[in-house]
Amino acid sequence: MDLEPKPRDIITVIDELTEKAIKSGELVETPFATFRFPYLSDPRFLKSPFRDEILKIGVPEMTVGATKKAVEELTIKDKLEITTLIPEFDPNGNYKGGQAIFPSRVEIYFYPYSTNLVEGMRLTARTVGHELNHCARLKKRGHGTTLLDDIVSEGLAVYYEEHWGGEYLRTVQGHNLTEEQIVEEFEKAKPLIDSEDYDADSWRWGTGGAHPKQTIYSLGTRLVERFFQNNPKTTMREAVRMKSKRILKGSGLQL
Repeated sequence: MDLEPKPRDIITVIDELTEKAIKSGELVETPFATFRFPYLSDPRFLKSPFRDEILKIGVPEMTVGATKKAVEELTIKDKLEITTLIPEFDPNGNYKGGQAIFPSRVEIYFYPYSTNLVEGMRLTARTVGHELNHCARLKKRGHGTTLLDDIVSEGLAVYYEEHWGGEYLRTVQGHNLTEEQIVEEFEKAKPLIDSEDYDADSWRWGTGGAHPKQTIYSLGTRLVERFFQNNPKTTMREAVRMKSKRILKGSGLQL
């Protein structure tokens, strides 16, 4: 008689792990997206002094609801993969709310020891909207290659985030520059607007000191605000699929 235990096949193991993740709330399946919340079992979250407050907010439920809303408003047809996780530490302090990695894959970032963690997680729905705006644009227009593409992409995402649910909430990144800096940075952008050879980290994070931090976000927000002021009947669903040059022309800004 063979008393050796038979090894379980890989499918059985995967099924068991999936069932465990579903029961723990770390995996949620819907027709429009697969959601993963690995932060729920991450020791860094479990040891966070804000753990109980965050649990009360209901980040998973908020994420699912916001995704459904954005999918409908932006007409996103591909099934999405959305993961909320604790990212690796960035020594430069360039903390992002999330990232649209592919047209159908998004990561939402969770910083368990941030002093404004609770406030930030209450805005999860807006963060989700921002990243899914990128997804909708990526699907139609791709990543884009020019400085203008970058400015427009971030401007659309910030505008959608700020006007989420018809309730305006100003973001820091969208308004990090003074009026004087806005004028100065648009002047710097003019000769590079069609260039693919620009320092994205400098324009985005202020690396090297050539630009203020979050310049691309602030310039993009101003450009997109002007576009919608001039084109009030245009929906975000339409704008997010437009060419960058068309949005620039519609803004009336001379770049």
